Amino acid sequence: MILFSAYVLYTGTRSAIPYKSVNLIIALDCLWVIASVILIAFQMFSLAAVGYIAIGAVAVWVAAMAVLQFKEVRIKVKS
Repeated sequence: MILFSAYVLYTGTRSAIPYKSVNLIIALDCLWVIASVILIAFQMFSLAAVGYIAIGAVAVWVAAMAVLQFKEVRIKVKS
């Protein structure tokens, strides 16, 4: 998580952001969402309901970020 955050910060602060880096970030976001769905679906780790709700809420947020990133990359590529 810390390495991913550092990579996003590094990528976001560059003057010219490489599309490959953004695509990697989007892919990792999607993997996070998929892993969260699997974790919730199979109720791994015997968490309380509030734990699964929190995981679901974070997954929704990460999915929203992936969608927004994808849309922005698509807009930049068309320009």
